[in-house]
Amino acid sequence: MAIDLNDASSLTGKGASLFNLDNLSEALNYYDKALAIQPLNVDALTGKGAIIDYFGNHTRAISYYDKALAIDSNNVLDLANKAGALSDLGNNTEAMKYIDKALAIDPKDLDALNGKSYVLRALGNYTEAIIYYDKILAIDPNYVIALYGKGNVLRALGNYTEAMKYIDKALAIDPNNTFALNNKGVSLDGLGNKTGALNYFDKALAIQPNDFAALANKVDISMRMVIMQKP
Repeated sequence: MAIDLNDASSLTGKGASLFNLDNLSEALNYYDKALAIQPLNVDALTGKGAIIDYFGNHTRAISYYDKALAIDSNNVLDLANKAGALSDLGNNTEAMKYIDKALAIDPKDLDALNGKSYVLRALGNYTEAIIYYDKILAIDPNYVIALYGKGNVLRALGNYTEAMKYIDKALAIDPNNTFALNNKGVSLDGLGNKTGALNYFDKALAIQPNDFAALANKVDISMRMVIMQKP
């Protein structure tokens, strides 16, 4: 289907398609084109914020979520995304306010439920985080974010074998999901399989060469392997 390069909605749709294919750099290019035509396009602001968020600039990402929320203060996705970014910045109290507002608007919204799990996990409340992941999976058993998210919490609890089951389910649905690939690598590392862990970090980096988590995890394991080889 041809894209109308003069239509913000068409450009935003293309950006969203590329985003879902993990082609984030190209997706960002289309979101920028859309915003050049229509600076107050909520979907483009949200998408651009999410990509910036992914690459670790949480403060700048929040500025885009705020622009979107200034247009639609009840946008559940932007409320959830802002909560996640605030949590990544260590402001979990403020993050919880935004995620609770999102859930008050739509108690069954999967992004909001996932955001609640994410903040609870950041607060170390793993038991309650799992409850919210289970709520998501009761609605959609194939919701990839909840599958690897629950796996991540189980891993944090030291249950690497059970964690792997959920992460493997996520990767069976979306083999190129870099978050799931990273979680698989960390779980393998926890089970003592450092070579296998490096393989999964490399898979994540082949998809997103600037994936900070994969780079950091790979360096960490490589350094530990060198230390172990020293007499």
